[in-house]
Amino acid sequence: MTQRTYPYRKPKVLSRLFWGMQIVFFLGCLLPISLIAELETINFGMGLIMAWGVILYSSIRLGMFTVRGEKRMLSMTFWIYVYIFLGLVPTLQLTARQFSWEEHYMTGPIMLAFLAIFVGLFSYEIGKSLASSKFADSFAFIRKSNAPRIIDSTRTLFFSIVAVVITTLLIIQLGGLVTILLPRHQRFIALMDFAQGDSQAKFQMVSALFRVPVFVGLLFLWSLWQSNKRKGFHYPHFNTLSKALFLILIVFNLLVNNPVNSARYWIGTIVFSFVFVSLRWHRQRSFGLWATLIILSFIFVFPFADLFRNTVSPDIRSLISSKTISEQLVKKGDYDSFQQIVNTVEYVEKHGKTRGQQIIGTMFFWIPRSMWIDKPIASGQLVAEDRGYEYTNLSLPLWAEAYLDGGLLGIFIVFGVYGFFTYRFEKWYLQCPQFDVRLLNVLIPVFAGYQIFILRGSLMSAFAYFVPILLFMLLMTKKRRLPLGRITSSENSPRSSVNKHSIIRTTNVIEKNHQ
Repeated sequence: MTQRTYPYRKPKVLSRLFWGMQIVFFLGCLLPISLIAELETINFGMGLIMAWGVILYSSIRLGMFTVRGEKRMLSMTFWIYVYIFLGLVPTLQLTARQFSWEEHYMTGPIMLAFLAIFVGLFSYEIGKSLASSKFADSFAFIRKSNAPRIIDSTRTLFFSIVAVVITTLLIIQLGGLVTILLPRHQRFIALMDFAQGDSQAKFQMVSALFRVPVFVGLLFLWSLWQSNKRKGFHYPHFNTLSKALFLILIVFNLLVNNPVNSARYWIGTIVFSFVFVSLRWHRQRSFGLWATLIILSFIFVFPFADLFRNTVSPDIRSLISSKTISEQLVKKGDYDSFQQIVNTVEYVEKHGKTRGQQIIGTMFFWIPRSMWIDKPIASGQLVAEDRGYEYTNLSLPLWAEAYLDGGLLGIFIVFGVYGFFTYRFEKWYLQCPQFDVRLLNVLIPVFAGYQIFILRGSLMSAFAYFVPILLFMLLMTKKRRLPLGRITSSENSPRSSVNKHSIIRTTNVIEKNHQ
């Protein structure tokens, strides 16, 4: 057997160590202090120490990944969410003693909320450790059932045409382009009316058919085009039909998936997916650079990204100048994750745990309420109604979801399992040659962007919107043994985390299968 070797450049450890230390200093000290300085009142307490502990730990984790220089997108967005929503924002809220929804809390629920957060992070780390150990070898069947699945050009073309037809029919049924170009809230009402407004399941299915197929079709065609441009990938020629369909899908996505009439998490998922499917990953600085840019966008852009919720012509200048960035992070409902965990702690103390009812409702979201009279409502709505809020369509972090169903033990189990499987899928993704058309090369970037919505919740809504994405991806892919040339092409576009030994090991396995 001939063993193939590839050039391997020695990483510049000192340079990456420098960038990692800069990330820790900027995120752990400089940014929080500069935002606290904008607050009118500053209060100190034990909760502030706990919140800063979350900031420092998540900053260190992001700094460590920067030093390694690996394309760990799932880890990156996980720790970005923890840093912003469970660390930075609670620090500002506890310092100002104000929250997104006007409430006053005793020290006990706040401390228990931080305990729940730390239990989740500890369990997540344990799950990742188990995933990197020999224990994970017993789950090899998962890799066999997922890794060989690749984008099929024929299926992609067929279902992309179907997506265009479905979206066109829905546009006509909703009243034409006039309805499509309405602000987000008005289009939401139009979709609810079209779905007859009596079933959340119907609304979610209509909403998914409206925007998901054209997005998946465009992303898959883009991936096929990228692979055709790379030397060593011998896929079917990207013909005239493919190019014409690609342009049509761009137009349809601009109509149905745009910042005016779509939720921010969905636009972020689309942008994140295309960026990380398309760009190379430079070992020395990419992780730290992208992590910092995403964090800054959540701080300085995300609060103002819903300007078009109720109107297509907002007064941008007055909205931007009305509040400082710190006030936005403290008072805006988009940053209520920590407060919702505290609310959940008080809900469980008052009513007890739901003992798995909420997760069951999430798994069977597709069953209409007319068929399941006692079907649980979304956890965010459940907690908000208990607090007496007028607006009840609120988020609820995964920590609160797990605590609501099973207390601290529920958090430990949920995040242990979550850490285990996200690490395994991330590892398999890193072993795939870049720009190859395996499903993992597209699915992981999509889920990395969508993961923030999963963590922020509510889980029922997040899960209901992700299932159609996964379904259409499966329809456009198929299982097939990859020829040897599609593995060895990684010489031309290496993934930063795939070292020489892993490339040789993968090549040897493929060669053995072809002998």
